[in-house]
Amino acid sequence: MKAITFFGGAYSGADQLAEKTASTMGCRLIHDKYLIEKTSETHKMKISDIEKSIYAAPPFPERFSYKKARCIAAVKSVLAEEIRTGAAVFSGFLGELIPHNMALHVLVTSGSDHSLQQAFREEGIAGDHAAEGIRHKNEAFYQWTHYLEEAEDWNPSTVVASDRMALSEVIEEIVRGIEEKKEARTDAVEDFALSAKIASVMAEKGYPVTVSAQDGRADLTILNHVVMLSWHEKKLAAMASAVSGVREVRTRVGRHFYQNDIYRRCEFALSSKSIFRSIEKQYEEIYRKVSGNPVPFIEKRDDLRLSSRL
Repeated sequence: MKAITFFGGAYSGADQLAEKTASTMGCRLIHDKYLIEKTSETHKMKISDIEKSIYAAPPFPERFSYKKARCIAAVKSVLAEEIRTGAAVFSGFLGELIPHNMALHVLVTSGSDHSLQQAFREEGIAGDHAAEGIRHKNEAFYQWTHYLEEAEDWNPSTVVASDRMALSEVIEEIVRGIEEKKEARTDAVEDFALSAKIASVMAEKGYPVTVSAQDGRADLTILNHVVMLSWHEKKLAAMASAVSGVREVRTRVGRHFYQNDIYRRCEFALSSKSIFRSIEKQYEEIYRKVSGNPVPFIEKRDDLRLSSRL
């Protein structure tokens, strides 16, 4: 297994589990901050631009500049370089960009009471102040989850409830997941690096697409709504074919794609409130299944409901 990633909401305990897993398995522990700084240094990007691309929805003017696509492609290339160095444990948002055939993605959930207690232990905050901090941090968590589901076809490999499982049980769950997961091909890292390179070229030219690669074959998934689909596919294939290492190109449309009959000057995105409520519901259901507890993932109190003040 090339990598193990831990991803969870605010004060879910994901960072602590990642640290203990890395120590137990003798792997490097890599946080988002390190990856962002290395991406900034390697690709000459502003740290603030990378952080905005990850932790916030792009401002309206930037929805037409493809800055987010360029930043994410750059982060993927850095992830590929880190995995080349050796197996690692990733804690945070960015590890979720690693392809599923190379990583065990662990989603960490917790109940609201546990999150409040964790906030007090880590930062000494409690009450309404803690609830507001959780709500604010989870905005980024839900926004990133929405992006992963829409653009990266993301799905966690395993789910652990940090407030319902002992550390030994979590480690057992991870070991079981590693044993059940097929070992990645030896050249999977090179495929990942090639897909990041293609995605970067596409974003620079104003064509953000999701890219996967295997043995020199690039698969491009069109996410945006376009007119003249056949012409669009041919243009994408021509640009991807010009990238060194690409021998074959295939194109397809994403699951939410539709072809416009009339060109629209603007695609109106869903409001943050709609996105958060939809994803919040998914995590409530996940928490019920994992913990076996009927209490929802987030209590329905006005001071704790993450979407109530959006």
